Amino acid sequence: MAVMFLAVDTITDLPLFREYQADARPVLAAHEYQLIAYDEAARPLEGIDSTRRVIAIRFESDAAVRTFYDSPEYQAVIDKRLNATNGFAVLVSVD
Repeated sequence: MAVMFLAVDTITDLPLFREYQADARPVLAAHEYQLIAYDEAARPLEGIDSTRRVIAIRFESDAAVRTFYDSPEYQAVIDKRLNATNGFAVLVSVD
């Protein structure tokens, strides 16, 4: 079953976040995925208005997303995202 990696956050350090993006892109490119959505100006429909960035990436399976996420290459850059944002990431099963 396919899995969606969904990150919802507020960027708190834009220069560091841009570094993360530059470092993460080639890592992600080495894996099969489909970018579903990316928005740095997401608009809240319900709840607290604190979210600004949403990304949804579709992987073919739990194993595929874990191969990317747990890779030494991604683990080498993930702290930049975690230190540049406040938010969360979840995995969602999709058809």
